[in-house]
Amino acid sequence: MNRAAPLLVLLLALVVWPGCADAQQRPNPRQRRDLPQRVAAQEPRCRVIDETVVDDTLRVRSLACTRIDTVMDTIRTTATPLSAAPPVAGADGTNPSASEECTVVVTEGQAPQPAVEAAEPGDVICLRGTFGLDLGFRGGGIGRNGQLLVHAKRPGTSERPITLRNEPGHEARIIGDFDAPTNLYVYITASHWRVVGLAIETGAIVVGVVDDVQILENTIRRGVYPEGNAGAVRTLGDARAGSTNILIEGNLIEDLYGCDAGPVAPCPPGSAKPWNQVKGLVNYAAIFKQGCGGTHTIRGNTIRRVPGLYTLKRSCPNDVVIVENNQFSSATWPGRCDRAHKTPVVRGNTYTGVGRAGAGGCPRG
Repeated sequence: MNRAAPLLVLLLALVVWPGCADAQQRPNPRQRRDLPQRVAAQEPRCRVIDETVVDDTLRVRSLACTRIDTVMDTIRTTATPLSAAPPVAGADGTNPSASEECTVVVTEGQAPQPAVEAAEPGDVICLRGTFGLDLGFRGGGIGRNGQLLVHAKRPGTSERPITLRNEPGHEARIIGDFDAPTNLYVYITASHWRVVGLAIETGAIVVGVVDDVQILENTIRRGVYPEGNAGAVRTLGDARAGSTNILIEGNLIEDLYGCDAGPVAPCPPGSAKPWNQVKGLVNYAAIFKQGCGGTHTIRGNTIRRVPGLYTLKRSCPNDVVIVENNQFSSATWPGRCDRAHKTPVVRGNTYTGVGRAGAGGCPRG
């Protein structure tokens, strides 16, 4: 009997031990809740549990990733180079450059307008490739020398805005005809939209009388604008109403042209004048705000080789415009303010090769 006891104990240990080991490896739910809860943008179902920067060039993260069909956590390690400049954060603190899941991808040769017309709150419409005038159409009443590539008329919500952007990792180029000249426009006439990461050549982004639109990290160049229809980024309105809660941030606007076509005629072929030859026409500005509206924030943009930096026209005394932390260079004149406009908040900007303000000039800062 005594001889059999050690053998029995050994047999019991062999049977019980695998289950005990599995129980030891299974994480305690309470311990899992104690892990950091910040979700990595590129891994929506993972949690960052450790982060280290190596030699100021590489960010190494350890991620606890939970599979849908099990409670077990697996550990991943990612390494991201730090050579690129950090992306600009939106007004709500989110990163517009972070990878977003595209609801629909529109590729070169396809018209984006059907996807825009079918958009629902929270959708992300991604463009990939080059989009030209062959996909444009007339309408919206904004273009004397232009066509629309996109006319957004369906609103998002404040919690679930609709986004039009480049597909992450790919270019989205919107190109008009500089020689004609004919601009190709992105036109937003619905609230709660984001326009992110587009490369527009001979075109513009125009915002109607709406609320909560963000224009983020786009490149706009070589636009040709007639008098009264200027602006690489333009918000519309009149003395009674205008767009409100507009954020224009992290964009590059450069090499803009004007013509002396007057208030109703389009620019004829060959009439484009570069920034330093446009004289005396106050509406030639990279950013053109028109009409009474709420808060407009112009932040962290690079604007260069343009006739004027920004124009605030037909505004109201209770409007709030903030112009901050922009890099301005090679412009004939700085900001212009309508007489009715309360002085904007202008701070933290840099000016290189920018002319002096004339009558109606906004302050520098």
